Amino acid sequence: MSSGSEELKKIRENESYINQIYEGHRNYTLNYFSRSWSNIDEQTLNDAFQKSMIVLLEQSRKPTFELTCNVQTYLNSIVLNQLRNIKKKPVLVPLNDNEIDENIQDWFDEFKDIGEERIKLLEEKLNKLKEMGGNCYEIIRRYWYKKQKLSQIAKEMGYTNADNVANQKSRCQRKLKSMMINNDG
Repeated sequence: MSSGSEELKKIRENESYINQIYEGHRNYTLNYFSRSWSNIDEQTLNDAFQKSMIVLLEQSRKPTFELTCNVQTYLNSIVLNQLRNIKKKPVLVPLNDNEIDENIQDWFDEFKDIGEERIKLLEEKLNKLKEMGGNCYEIIRRYWYKKQKLSQIAKEMGYTNADNVANQKSRCQRKLKSMMINNDG
């Protein structure tokens, strides 16, 4: 996968390259969010993705804009923000009471910085996890980015079962969250 800066350069050289990005990332993004946002319809997902492409194109026109992550991560971040904004409007997305727990917050919401700032901080802390050694980085990378199932991670990394991987993943995510909140590492 090309780096974000390479993709950005291609867009700036020829804006029609945005069509290749659209085709190359649309299905992955829609599949990813349709699995994790079960009560969002296909049209809403399509609209959010379209908006993410517009944002990318508009940002690419700004000479000071830098893409510090890969294009997929950037598009997913924008789509996520779009879906969060939509979910705040109950008229557009009917929610069942049993699907919502008001006490649960997405831990990204605890940060004051948005967009690129969050992504950059997350990437920085993930790299710190990698430098620290252990299995945290690899488990998170396989689960979040490669979308591997816990059973597959267990098999490939030598864990006895998926439950052990799930426990380790939870510890690793708490560690990452703490690193981001406290800006440790």
